Amino acid sequence: NTFTVAKGNNASATLDYSDSKINIGNGYVGVGEKSHTLLKLDNSTFHAAGNIDIGKGSSTIANVSVGAGSNMLIKGNASIGVGDQAKAKFSVKDSVLNIGGSLVLGQGNSTEAEMSVEHSQLYSGGLLLGTANNAVVSMSANNSEISVVGDYTVAKGDGSEATLIYKNSDINLGNGILGAGSGVKTDLSLDNSKFVASDGIIIGKGDNAITNLSISDHSVFKGERINIGNGAYSKNSISITGNSIFDFGSSQESTIGEGDYSQSLVTINDASVYGDGSLTLAKGNNSFAVLNLQDNAVTNANNISLATGLGSKAIVNVSNMNSGQFNPVSMGAGDGYAEVNFDGVNGYTLSTNFICMDSGSCADTVINVNRGTVSLSGTNDWKGQINVYDGTRLDARGNDAVDGILNVSKEAQVDFNGYSQHMTGIDNKGMIYLSDGSASSDVYLDKDYVAHDGSGVQFGIFGQKEADVMHVKGDTSGSSGIVVTTNSKNKIKKGGDILLVEVNGDSSGSFYLNSLIKNGKEYKVTGDYIDVGAWEYALNKKRKNWYLSVDMRPEPGAFINNSKSMLDMFALQRYDIPGQHRYPTLFENLYNNGMWIQINNNSGSNSEVYDNLKTSYSLNTMMIGGDIYNWTDGYNYSHIGIMGGMGSAANKTTSTNNKRATGNVDGYTLGLYHVFQQNISDGLNESERQGLWTYSSIQYMDYDNSVSSTNNFKADYGVNGFRLTGEVGYLKNIGGIQPSDFYVEPKLYLSHTELSGGVVEDLQGGKITYPNSLTIIEPGVFFSYRKTHESTSNDEAMFKDYIKQSVVDVWFGGGYSFKTGNYSRTNFDSDMVEYNTSDNFVLKSGVEFEFLKDARLLLSSSYSINNDRNLSFILGGNYYF
Repeated sequence: NTFTVAKGNNASATLDYSDSKINIGNGYVGVGEKSHTLLKLDNSTFHAAGNIDIGKGSSTIANVSVGAGSNMLIKGNASIGVGDQAKAKFSVKDSVLNIGGSLVLGQGNSTEAEMSVEHSQLYSGGLLLGTANNAVVSMSANNSEISVVGDYTVAKGDGSEATLIYKNSDINLGNGILGAGSGVKTDLSLDNSKFVASDGIIIGKGDNAITNLSISDHSVFKGERINIGNGAYSKNSISITGNSIFDFGSSQESTIGEGDYSQSLVTINDASVYGDGSLTLAKGNNSFAVLNLQDNAVTNANNISLATGLGSKAIVNVSNMNSGQFNPVSMGAGDGYAEVNFDGVNGYTLSTNFICMDSGSCADTVINVNRGTVSLSGTNDWKGQINVYDGTRLDARGNDAVDGILNVSKEAQVDFNGYSQHMTGIDNKGMIYLSDGSASSDVYLDKDYVAHDGSGVQFGIFGQKEADVMHVKGDTSGSSGIVVTTNSKNKIKKGGDILLVEVNGDSSGSFYLNSLIKNGKEYKVTGDYIDVGAWEYALNKKRKNWYLSVDMRPEPGAFINNSKSMLDMFALQRYDIPGQHRYPTLFENLYNNGMWIQINNNSGSNSEVYDNLKTSYSLNTMMIGGDIYNWTDGYNYSHIGIMGGMGSAANKTTSTNNKRATGNVDGYTLGLYHVFQQNISDGLNESERQGLWTYSSIQYMDYDNSVSSTNNFKADYGVNGFRLTGEVGYLKNIGGIQPSDFYVEPKLYLSHTELSGGVVEDLQGGKITYPNSLTIIEPGVFFSYRKTHESTSNDEAMFKDYIKQSVVDVWFGGGYSFKTGNYSRTNFDSDMVEYNTSDNFVLKSGVEFEFLKDARLLLSSSYSINNDRNLSFILGGNYYF
């Protein structure tokens, strides 16, 4: 059935249905030029099995209102205000509209179309608003749902205008075209709404088109392909705020500002941009685009390109950000200009896989860090600029992340974090950190390094001749301070030169050592060097290059050899005590007590395990002792004695850079000793005594030490010592039944010495430890010749009261000395220094004379066959009373 009302030119119709049901086939209301139509549905049902046209004709006026719970079902197409200069108004409130075909509103040149949807549902196969030249369209939706299966077309025609405002609404469509034509203007506002297209969305398609897109308050704008401002000279403004989302889908052809000479402004404020495809800003030749990322904006887009057209320009402003990702893939390709400005950011990450991906040149690409901290990740190959301004920080989080020309302002900081960089050049007024000493970084400059007063570069060193290196292919100029950083894990074994700056061009620039950071603590330069731990660091220029010279300080050698002297000083074996190392003869009174004196001179040289230090030392002691108790049964006997002594030692250590340190020790000892001798007689030769013997002692030592060096180091410290000694041997005549003058004597010597004292500090406040314990186990064997002669000659009678007998006792032998304990290492602020040590052969020889009554004279020497090359001499005497 056909429903026709007011058909004809200048016709007029007013239709008001309340609480009614209308069922028709096709409908024609107000069809004709200059017709006027008013249709109002309140709480009514309007069903049309076919198509319906309302206000069709030029200059027609149509006003349709559907409200109060009405339901409109049109199985075909519906049109309102179709014709040139037609005016159409369509309002839907608290109702449901279901249109099987397309809904057309204001179709014709210079038409005016106004549509509002409030608290309603609109379902349509298509939606076309103002689809002709110079059309003016406005549409609003509030708390509504609009679903368009096919095309959603608004203001399609030259000179058309569209204003679309959606609040708290969901708009779902197939394909969207909003503002298509020369000079078209489109305003789209989403407030807590969703505008989602299953296909693409085109906004502002046409030369001189103007597009304003506002997405706010948790809104979503999404299309599988989004094209905004595709015509020449188009102007596009896009604002995404309030946790909203701009999602350009998976297509590789999304653009903003595709047309030549287009201008685009995109602001993302506390919102997000997503997309698995690609989005290009300023794609057209000579186009211009600005992307503002503000207040925690997030760009998790897979591919964003900026300024890819010839003569194009793109600027990205990142401000007031705490963290996030910006992942463009190309900036300034095609000889365009691209600029990224960071202002007020903290920890923002910029992926630099993008820079000049297409052309690899991009001399007009600029990154400005104006305020805050920015991280660059990924790799790139470009020749643009990075400007880091006062009070800001730039972090590199990948190799070649910082490329092109780097300009570092005063009080600015650039941190390469151990990643290697290949750059054009550096102009440095601030501070550049190559690494923190945990991973090495090589910086390659194709051109120059220009330094300004107050600038600095931090290098990390990683052990033996490994460090961060700056390779300058061009020239150097100006002056920069150098900071070196390391930690206890990066062990240096052998001193030497470590390359820091390599210069191929003119090396007029200068570098100076400012400080060294170890384990997070900074040490300032003293003169032209820095002493930290066990090492001395200095900066030297050799030919064109700059090296960090690392030499071991001489002071550790002085501390080690001071302790060596203390651990060795006053140590006695039985053979070292005059009158104690052999049995008295039968001519002597076994009950006699003796008193002895001994002078010892000891000297030698040693070296650090890697020959960083060489030391010579000397030691002198004088000891006296005497027996205070003895016992004998006529054959076996033992005695107990006391002893004391004074001694001094000195050492001199020289380092590989000819620095020197001296150590001095002064000390005394008090102790007790005990000797036991067994006599096994064969009954035939009672004058020959042989058998088991033992020697033991206990000692207390007290030392005053000093260490000084040419580096103005001086330390005085006191040390106490304690020593236990035990020795056992067996004297055997090798003559059998007929005694001879030759003896063999296997023996075993054991000794343990402990030192304790106060803490010593370095000039920089580091703790210094020194060797403090030594245990010696020394098995050995001696061979001796002994000749005893009793005076019987008349010529000798006059001396009988003075000369009882003459005794010559000569021995030669040795042992193998096993050493354990901390006796060769020192710790300088976590730097361990160790001197060469080894178990060693000890060769000993000596002679003891007894020719005056009750007196003996001892001369002996020993030589250690090991790294120390130690030689010792003893002069002693004994008197029995």
